Amino acid sequence: MGLEETLSLWKNVDESDRTATWKLDPVLKFFSPSMLDEFVAGKPTAFSMEQIFEVQDLVEKKQKEGFSSEESSCCSGLVSIFGPGGVRSKVARSHKLNKVIEQRLIELSQDGKVKICRGLNENENRKEETETSRINENLKMNESSRINENVEEYVKFAPGMPEEAKINIRNIPSKDGEIIGVIDSKSLLKSSGQNVGPYYCLELTDGRKGYALSETQDRKLLVSSKSPLKSSGFETQIKNSTQSAPNEFVPKQEFMTLKARVESLEADLKALKTLLRSA
Repeated sequence: MGLEETLSLWKNVDESDRTATWKLDPVLKFFSPSMLDEFVAGKPTAFSMEQIFEVQDLVEKKQKEGFSSEESSCCSGLVSIFGPGGVRSKVARSHKLNKVIEQRLIELSQDGKVKICRGLNENENRKEETETSRINENLKMNESSRINENVEEYVKFAPGMPEEAKINIRNIPSKDGEIIGVIDSKSLLKSSGQNVGPYYCLELTDGRKGYALSETQDRKLLVSSKSPLKSSGFETQIKNSTQSAPNEFVPKQEFMTLKARVESLEADLKALKTLLRSA
């Protein structure tokens, strides 16, 4: 019997009987009912990689549980697709899976009569629902993981921080670490996600990682955001300046006072060196 005649027979089968057959047949149960209905309607599935892996997972799970003698005989062609010597390309696998469906429908339509698996008992129903639930849950988890992988976290000044403030970035998560950069009110830095205690771990523009204190006992210094918020006027680049703030958080006035003292001391030192040379 040819494919065209076979599909014509299956189109005339009651939908409930056809669905029951899809779910109970040892070969067709590895494919979704909607996929098999499309095939009967003359629209073979162009399998996506996700659909191929879904069928492969079900076949491999059944292999671990063990095939019955009938299942082993019926499913040999399906198993061979995913075996060590099986094809690897998506197009080739899709073609072979459609051939498996075609061959099985023909086998169930010998002598012009369609072999129907009528009804699902309670145990089969529960088993099918559990398996469907597991597949849907896995798909949700995979989708959630894919979305989370694409979401980048950024760090910026906490609300209420003085605009003139500066926060040091150090090479280790400690106040004893070497200062390698400074965050100011216009900085927006990408977080590596490897935070240590109250320190955010940041990715610097030169490829290095640095740590910035996110809070003190009395105030929040930095906050994280799930998007770059470029429209807010923040800059994603970091100021790798050697003129870093002397503490983790120093108001501008105090910083400028300290800077003036340093410049005064440098001038006094220069005058002293000149005096010693002329002596």
